[in-house]
Amino acid sequence: SVILTFKPDATMPSVLELGSDRFTVEEYIEAPFQCFKCLRFGHTANECVSVSRCKNCGARYCVENCARRQPLCANCFGPHPATYAGCPRRREVAFASLWKSAFTLSAL
Repeated sequence: SVILTFKPDATMPSVLELGSDRFTVEEYIEAPFQCFKCLRFGHTANECVSVSRCKNCGARYCVENCARRQPLCANCFGPHPATYAGCPRRREVAFASLWKSAFTLSAL
């Protein structure tokens, strides 16, 4: 991956050609902070006052080596660990943060 910066008034191309190679261009959306204690977004474990959750099954007070074979996300309840980069809830939080900063809103 490569991060490019365009001038604010420039139109972002959908494809970039470098020599004989073609690359699809997508807007970069920074990943939100995720707490590794409660697994929620927007804060870190150092600031967390919530109960610990298992990153594999989302249960409270789960042991370190979770026996559940099928993961269950603590954020969207999908069939993946809560730390999965493709989690739909992570994407929602990232977009909300992007809109919040773009429009300087105090809360969403």
